[in-house]
Amino acid sequence: MQDAHVLLPDMSELLSFTSVVLAVFDGHGGARASRFAAENLHLNLARKFPTGESENLEKLIKKSLLDTFKQTDEDFLKKASSQKPAWKDGSTATCALVVDDTVYVANLGDSRVHQTFISDGHRQTLFWLIVAESRRDIPTSGEWPLL
Repeated sequence: MQDAHVLLPDMSELLSFTSVVLAVFDGHGGARASRFAAENLHLNLARKFPTGESENLEKLIKKSLLDTFKQTDEDFLKKASSQKPAWKDGSTATCALVVDDTVYVANLGDSRVHQTFISDGHRQTLFWLIVAESRRDIPTSGEWPLL
């Protein structure tokens, strides 16, 4: 299996806010990249996450997610290129971070988070679906898509 996932229902000790981290990594070419991301993304997030209260907290959280994805990618590339022969594994990454009552979503590659409501006529239930999509229309500009 080349895929990995993380569900951390209480990150409050690491992030100093009531928080939950859910992430899915869709590996390809091997399992090392997805496993590495599953083991390290949340730790990098803890290092990059803003501390204390701020008027710009939402902006700082978004930046910390972007920096976390970049750092995790750089760390894996460094490790993969130092191997003999070099690892050729890769992985998409999709992360949902819940801080207090706000959900932040970040993704890299063709995995996405979809939000949907399901109603039984009396109540609605919110579902977050983390899925891998095979799409050719996703830009390859080298930018890190952050929703």
